[in-house]
Amino acid sequence: MIDAIESGIVKVPRVPVSDNALGRPMPVWRNVWHEIRTDMPKEGRRTKRQKGEMPTPDSLPEKLLGALQALYEHYEKTFVRWSQEFGKAELAIPPVFIVVCQNTSLLKLLYDYIAGYTRTERTAEGEEREVVVPAQLPLFSNYDPDRRRLARPLTLLIDSTELDSGDAVSTEFRSFARPEIDAFKTALAQRSGQSAAEKITEEDLLREVMNTVGKPGRLGEQVRCVVSVSMLTEGWDTSTVTHILGVRAFGTQLLCEQVVGRGLRRLSYDPDAEGMLRPSEYANIFGIPFSFAQHNQGETTYRPPKPTRRVYALPEREALEIRFPRVAGYRVKLPGDRLRWVWDQDSRFNLDPDRTPTRAEVQDILGAGEIITLDNYMDQRPSTVAFHVAGHALRSRFRDEAGNLKPFLFPQLLKATREWLDTQLTCTGGTKPGLFLWRTLADEAAQLIYNACVRGRLDQSADEPGGAGGRAILLPVMDPYNPTGSSRFVDLRTSKELLWTTRADRCHVNLVVGDSEWELGFCETIENALGDVVLAYVKNHSLGFEVPYAAAGSERRCRPDFTLRIDDGSGPDDPLHLVVEIKGYRRIDAQNKRQATETHWVPAVNNHGGFGRWAFLEIGDVHRAEEMIRTVLARRVAKEAAE
Repeated sequence: MIDAIESGIVKVPRVPVSDNALGRPMPVWRNVWHEIRTDMPKEGRRTKRQKGEMPTPDSLPEKLLGALQALYEHYEKTFVRWSQEFGKAELAIPPVFIVVCQNTSLLKLLYDYIAGYTRTERTAEGEEREVVVPAQLPLFSNYDPDRRRLARPLTLLIDSTELDSGDAVSTEFRSFARPEIDAFKTALAQRSGQSAAEKITEEDLLREVMNTVGKPGRLGEQVRCVVSVSMLTEGWDTSTVTHILGVRAFGTQLLCEQVVGRGLRRLSYDPDAEGMLRPSEYANIFGIPFSFAQHNQGETTYRPPKPTRRVYALPEREALEIRFPRVAGYRVKLPGDRLRWVWDQDSRFNLDPDRTPTRAEVQDILGAGEIITLDNYMDQRPSTVAFHVAGHALRSRFRDEAGNLKPFLFPQLLKATREWLDTQLTCTGGTKPGLFLWRTLADEAAQLIYNACVRGRLDQSADEPGGAGGRAILLPVMDPYNPTGSSRFVDLRTSKELLWTTRADRCHVNLVVGDSEWELGFCETIENALGDVVLAYVKNHSLGFEVPYAAAGSERRCRPDFTLRIDDGSGPDDPLHLVVEIKGYRRIDAQNKRQATETHWVPAVNNHGGFGRWAFLEIGDVHRAEEMIRTVLARRVAKEAAE
């Protein structure tokens, strides 16, 4: 391929070589899947639907949306220039944008986001109706401005693996490609007669459309975007591809070349007066870590597996067992019609290019290129952003127990949102608040505003305005099958080398598996410096202790590092359970985890009353661990004495 590129017989691929996100060996938009893989669905749509976990198109992670929107903005400019040039030649075929996905779950999410889709909503009268959600990339919309489906879809949904097999496509794929199939059958009937449309199978129809993309007078001539799972067909003969976005894993350079090669066929092979193929044609490529330099990996080497050790609860230490509630979620009651919010350090949000770059430089093999940006999202008015975030917070966080909206809260939420944007949000590195129009970022803002409202009602006394009977009450929703966890179930083998052998009178489990030297240092502090107050402790490794929280538009779970059973003056029969998180640099996710544990999990469990007393402490400097824990105990003793 490199020889073909250098000789000019194919398009020249341009890939991101730099961006304004710092601290990464490769630009974010160069290998999108590496950045988002942990947030994306790993199972097929059927499995997700059975579990009731189907994600929605507006929950796509911001790094993916940034890459998609930036590449689309560049496509818009290409589309205008292309239309002008092809208009002179009296041709109407458009440039083509390809998206290559990891699996069918992601395929459908991206297809719906790009081209628009229908969803079922329930009216206030209890009736169901179909609602069209407009395309987020208008040039690829399969619906007209009146939200009626186009007779000829502009975006094509393809499962290349199924079509290449020669077998019938699965019922799963056929179900969400049904509108597309019906539209192309109608178009075929108009071109070649009803009998031709009746004879062709659905599989052959989709193959025909895919193989005629960009070909004048054929079924696929007006397709602008192809969203595919797996690679497109070997030898796919389409010369109008100008943009490719890879949203899948690329394990080898060979696979990168195969996918990139689908878009490198030149539009024109007519030589100029000097017999050269000029001017050069380009394909802009995001999400594919394609390299212009080839590397010889040498001979394969083999390494033996690492030795392992057993980590388990010792029966003779049963008295040191630590039990904990397994919380699946929360029930939060915010009674009354008045909101009160309290900001703290965890209400702050720093929006920087680490969340998503806002620009990237793309270059070809010779170093020539241009800057691709997210300008459309940089110019949003503050009032637009505030209304969007406040509305999202109302719909996602402030419903009653029956799931009904509370529209009368919107003016207060809008005020809180504007205050949060003005006082708690910091934008750096060229980012602007307009990025909060994306669902994932809007959801994080809504969560911070909601936490502030919960905090305000928790702190509110009955003597304050609106305070009578107005304190928020948090209760846990327990795991229906395993409501209680225990250290006695720990039994595993590990190859990790960071291990601490526990004292027989302090820990139920024989070893602590450390994630850092700090954690092992904390174990030493627990067993020696805090030996007079710590009755027992356990590291949360394969323990099953999780704290549910919401972030980036999805439900997540965090695993705090340690649980300590402490005598805080109430005696060993009424110990305090202290959940400890060892944390160095605090990114936004650490902030979300702390808020979830401190403002939701701990109050909910304490309000339940069936699992003893609990508290949370985040330790940023392990050398101050003893001081911080003793300070927490002293404050609790003073508070109880004052009461």
